[in-house]
Amino acid sequence: MADQDQNDPKSIASPNQLTNKRSSVTAANLAMLIDSDDDDDDDDDQDDLDDDKIDALIKTEDSQPLTTKDVTNMILEKLKNQMLEPMKFSSLTEALETAQEDQNHLIFIVYCVDWFNLARQTYDNFQSIAKDKDILVFFINQSSNDYVKENYNDIAGIPTIKVYYKQIPIKIKRNDLEYEWTDEERLKGFISPTNLQELVNECKDCKNSYDSQQASDSILPLNLEVKLGFLIYKY
Repeated sequence: MADQDQNDPKSIASPNQLTNKRSSVTAANLAMLIDSDDDDDDDDDQDDLDDDKIDALIKTEDSQPLTTKDVTNMILEKLKNQMLEPMKFSSLTEALETAQEDQNHLIFIVYCVDWFNLARQTYDNFQSIAKDKDILVFFINQSSNDYVKENYNDIAGIPTIKVYYKQIPIKIKRNDLEYEWTDEERLKGFISPTNLQELVNECKDCKNSYDSQQASDSILPLNLEVKLGFLIYKY
């Protein structure tokens, strides 16, 4: 029997058939396709998935369709693989014990992850202040079981900053009524180097004021707080 003419309408797949076939591309094969595109940095066009390549990966009807969760997991895995230099995390227990026992330093506890570029920028920004003799910085992995158990409502990847001095958590307030919110003991969001330095300076002023009152036998405040003049996106 002669081959069927390619121009025969019966031999042309309907749009619905093509859509169904496209949806059956597996997560594993699409992940391989994305990785292969990244290998060629000289051609920006390789950043986009080529339809012909997707068609080549079309599977039979018994294949599992690509779900939203599959795509999300692939993206997260890709981000993790891009972060080659490991971040140095401490345990939450170690950080909190230091915050309870240390009497000399400002304790910055930064909750972040190592697989999101903006979170890693926050980590890098803190490296400069970590050299300050008055400051100790602890990085806590938001993907750790201990953190997830205690903060299951938080969104992993959005950095959270807490500051302690002499066992007292420093409350962070907005120095602008338009953006003021209820007293909080943490700052959530991505903080720039300039804004981080402002936070450090305000915390140092708070520390010095507390030490001066303690030295003069004045009544010590039960709470410590700082007011920030910059706007950071509040989650």
